Amino acid sequence: MNNIEELKSRAQSLKMVGLLAYWDTLDQGDFDWITRLIEWEEETRQALSVDRRLARAKLGRFKPISDFDWGWPEKIDRQAIERALTHKHFLKDNSNLIFVGENGTGKTTLAKAFAWEAVMAGQTALFVSAAKMLGDLAS
Repeated sequence: MNNIEELKSRAQSLKMVGLLAYWDTLDQGDFDWITRLIEWEEETRQALSVDRRLARAKLGRFKPISDFDWGWPEKIDRQAIERALTHKHFLKDNSNLIFVGENGTGKTTLAKAFAWEAVMAGQTALFVSAAKMLGDLAS
């Protein structure tokens, strides 16, 4: 596929019907700005998609995994957590992750970090605390 066909395919994927309606009238010199226009559209849509998915995930404020205090929980399988985050096994394998521990040991922080990673990988996520989930089930 040549560059112009690829651009047209990208414009079709973006449903740029106005541009596509006049595609056959474009000159070779037009394709420089058309390329940039399509790149802007793709970048903007990607950013908006991430923003929308983050808002829907209801993560609120949280510390990124890089700020997680690995020294605080006395028993934690750091390697398993980092492996899952690094290789995103939890997304590829449709695995379940269960964090068990006392209050204040970082379960919520880890859960939000995994949800954030899912959103950044193009997936959707929703953070719900156990208390909220149980309250919703009870009602």
